[in-house]
Amino acid sequence: MKINVETIKLGTLSVQKINLTNDLGMELECLNFGGAITKLTAPDRNGVFENIILAYKSLEDYLENPSFFGTVIGRTAGRIHKGQVTIDGQVYPLTPTQGIHTLHGGKEGFHKKLWDIETFEAENKVGVHFSYTSADMEEGYPGNLNVKFTYTLTNENALEISYCATTDKDTVVNLTNHSYFNLSGYMKQNIAPQILQVSSNQVLELDNDNIPTGTVLDVKEHTTFDFNAPRAIGVHIEDPFMNPQRGYDHPWLLTPNTSACASLYDEVSGRQMIVSTTEPALVLYTMNFADPYMLDNDTLASPRRAICFETQKPPIGHNESFKEYSLLKVGEVLHSTTEYKFTVR
Repeated sequence: MKINVETIKLGTLSVQKINLTNDLGMELECLNFGGAITKLTAPDRNGVFENIILAYKSLEDYLENPSFFGTVIGRTAGRIHKGQVTIDGQVYPLTPTQGIHTLHGGKEGFHKKLWDIETFEAENKVGVHFSYTSADMEEGYPGNLNVKFTYTLTNENALEISYCATTDKDTVVNLTNHSYFNLSGYMKQNIAPQILQVSSNQVLELDNDNIPTGTVLDVKEHTTFDFNAPRAIGVHIEDPFMNPQRGYDHPWLLTPNTSACASLYDEVSGRQMIVSTTEPALVLYTMNFADPYMLDNDTLASPRRAICFETQKPPIGHNESFKEYSLLKVGEVLHSTTEYKFTVR
C-alpha cells in the first residue's frame, strides 16, 4: 500500500493532493479542497486499470466546479424548498443558490472548504480523515457543527466513505459525496447502456424546480423508476414523465435491510460497482445538464457522461416534508457509512 501527500497551488490556495494505492493497484486521488475525488481507478475483466469517475483535465477547475465533481456535500445535500428551515420554532433563512431555493449547502458549502487531513494505514486498507468545523450561522445554518469524514481504500477494491458530525445547537445535516461514475473507463461511452439495479419500491415526486412535493410514488405504478430488476439506464430516460428534469435526478427511498442498495454494470469492460449504505435514500443523477469544462480524457463535459450515486437523507421539500430525516440535535452523533465495491464479471 502507498500514501503520497503533495502540496499544490490552486489559484491563491495551497491545497493538499492525496494519493492512496492498495495492494492490488487500485488508486484513489483526492484534494483537501472540498474533499474532491479526482481519480478512482478500477480494473476491467482484462486487469486494465482506468479512471471510472469524471474528472477535470485541469485541477484548477475544481476551484469553480459548478457540477460538484467528486466533492463532499454539506451541510445539506440536495435542494431545500424556498431556502429556509424551521428548527425549534425558529425560521432560519439559508443562502439561496437556485432561485429562491438552497442547493447543496449554499454558495460556499463544504465543497468549497479546505479540510484538515490525516492519512492512515491499517491492515488491508489505507485512507485519509478529513475534519472541519462549520461555524454557527454559516450559510444560515444554526450551530457550530464539527464534521469528520473518511475515505478508505481496501484490498477488496472498495472505497468506503464514512461521516460523523456533532452540533451545539439543533440543526439539519445531510451529507453525501458527489462523484460521477462511468464504468467504461475514461468515459469511452456514455452511461445509457450501463446496467443499473436499485433496491427500492418508492421514489419521491419532484416539482418543476426538482423539489420534493411531499408525495411518495410507488415504482410499480411508475415503472420509469423501477430498477428492482436490473436494466439499462437509458431505457426510460427520455420518457415524457422525466420532464423538466431531462433524466433521473430523483431520491429513491431504499428498501431496508438489504446488503446492497444498488449496482452498476458495464457489459463491455466487465466492471461492476456494488453500493451499500446506512442511509435511507439514494439520489441518482444522470448528468442531465453539463457545464462545458474539459475532462481528463480531452473531451468537453456533456449530458449522460456519468451517473451520481448520492447516498443521503431525503431532501427537504414542500412544507418542510422529510425534514425529520436531517434533524441533528444537541447531544446526538451523526454516523453514516457508504461503500462502493468494484468487481468484474
